[in-house]
Amino acid sequence: MNAKTGILRTTLKSLAVAVAFQAAASADPITDLRSVSVFKDADLSKLSGGDILANRGPTMRFSRGLSVESAFIVRAPIKTTLGLLQQWNPLRHPELKVYANGDLAGKGPGEFSRVEQRSVQFFRESLC
Repeated sequence: MNAKTGILRTTLKSLAVAVAFQAAASADPITDLRSVSVFKDADLSKLSGGDILANRGPTMRFSRGLSVESAFIVRAPIKTTLGLLQQWNPLRHPELKVYANGDLAGKGPGEFSRVEQRSVQFFRESLC
């Protein structure tokens, strides 16, 4: 599995979870979540109460490959939620202490060197 496949897989899992929660009333969304994620013991009542699940996902087939899954309930239409998630930029929130962020979809492991270069530049600028 390459970086593109891993990112696509994670995105598809996220969309599947979102769709599962918007499914018909007869569907069991927590069973769907458990079947497509690492959260085999997810509790719908806790998620409904505001809990956020986050955990390392399956390993990837390239060095430094990391998959992270999260699950939470958003009380908004799927289209709106997806749009907001795609626009999210943690760099605008210094309290999160995120120093590098970028879209690596469609790029190979070599793209990580560019992220590292941007991180070094950010650190240099923040020290001045």
